[in-house]
Amino acid sequence: MAERINYQKENDTQMVADHTYRYWMAFNEIQEYDSVLDCACGYGNGTELMAYKAGLVLGIDNDDMTIELAKKLHPKAKYEVGDLNKLVLPEADVLVCFETIEHLENPSNMVSQFKNFERVIISVPIKPTKHINKYHIHDFTEKQVRSWFKGRIIKWAKYQHNGLYLVLCSVKK
Repeated sequence: MAERINYQKENDTQMVADHTYRYWMAFNEIQEYDSVLDCACGYGNGTELMAYKAGLVLGIDNDDMTIELAKKLHPKAKYEVGDLNKLVLPEADVLVCFETIEHLENPSNMVSQFKNFERVIISVPIKPTKHINKYHIHDFTEKQVRSWFKGRIIKWAKYQHNGLYLVLCSVKK
């Protein structure tokens, strides 16, 4: 079982609002003809939002049933099943990755591919969360996250949600 936000069933309205806000931030960063890769897209709520602006949006998630539901609920975007621990990420102008890296057994696979994208828009907790979230495998610090981009950061925004700081980072290739 994975940690997912189902907008139709979620009782935590703040969580849904925060999740939606992150996708609106991404929406504002993408251009009309961009290709966008949304990693760990879940049910495709944010994936489809970006599809209203970008030329092509592909959502990837590791669960077959979740991807099938995303295709039915949000058909404007494309969807594929993929394991982000092993996957060679498909080419795109923009990589969007929200609250995902801390879940990966092998985060270095994804992090090593950030350099292949013109822009990377991520959010990741930068305070310990493993002790309060059974789905989180890794804890990261702000310094670790910044090191993934080796001076390519163009925007860095920290915001707080339920006492945890998250980072939204946008970078240039």
